[in-house]
Amino acid sequence: MKNRGAKNIITRNEQFITPNGQEGVKTFGTGEFLVGENLVKSEYIILGFSTPNILQQVILTWTANDIYADQIVERILNSIELIKLKDDEK
Repeated sequence: MKNRGAKNIITRNEQFITPNGQEGVKTFGTGEFLVGENLVKSEYIILGFSTPNILQQVILTWTANDIYADQIVERILNSIELIKLKDDEK
């Protein structure tokens, strides 16, 4: 994010569990992101999931204090599901 002009990034981490029980890491926080030529106060979430051969990420960013964006992000987080591999596919 810094390489794309972001500033004042505040980051926190916690465990994230999808509705179907897959575990990952949730990195989230606030910052000022470059939109066009302007810095805009924003929020972000990066979800990371890994297996021995795969790394998957979901990255969400939105303008801070946007109640509609907050509702959309909540719906997205509640809908993320990873397909569990069968033991013979691992």
